[in-house]
Amino acid sequence: MKSDKERRKLARLFSAEIEMWHGKAPLGRVFWGHGVVLSNFLLGFYGATIYFPQPLAEQFLLIGLGLYTLWILVAIWRSAARVNTILSLLARMLTVAWAANITMILLFREMELMMLFFGR
Repeated sequence: MKSDKERRKLARLFSAEIEMWHGKAPLGRVFWGHGVVLSNFLLGFYGATIYFPQPLAEQFLLIGLGLYTLWILVAIWRSAARVNTILSLLARMLTVAWAANITMILLFREMELMMLFFGR
């Protein structure tokens, strides 16, 4: 069981991410900083596992990319709720399109990895 001191340290360490999850961060910072820049960095990092075959690393990155996509989808959706402009609607639509794209990548790569792992 974690002590209160450890919990407070973790809360401070991840305060920006917690703020984004609750929709309290500015939409621009969430969308551009994490939704675009960081997502593309993670996708590029994942792409390296395809060109330099590391099936186990790819498997872990697939899980991480899926979880990150879910987190950023919620964070952008909630942050956009505070802003009533066409930009908030556009941010939501682009994020849903990103999530759909990542979902397809995850599903098809996961099928290929399963065939690799199980020898088919």
